[in-house]
Amino acid sequence: MYEHSARMQKLRWSCRRGMKELDEVLTGFVSAQREVLERGGWPGFECLLGEEDHHLWQWLVGGIECQEPLNRDIIDAVRKNG
Repeated sequence: MYEHSARMQKLRWSCRRGMKELDEVLTGFVSAQREVLERGGWPGFECLLGEEDHHLWQWLVGGIECQEPLNRDIIDAVRKNG
């Protein structure tokens, strides 16, 4: 249980970005998908959080398609649940 809690804390911390609106989208996703993330769905999201803020904003809110196939599914999930 502690491992899941620590992982979720790390993900929430990583959602803190330089743009409040982006923070809200990302933390909204973590809240909505907590169970999925705790059951092992976090690696793709964690990888996405490694991207630059301006790219995340364009992909998640700006309507620009991500060209990286590994990120597309998680971007779609964040768009639906964030």
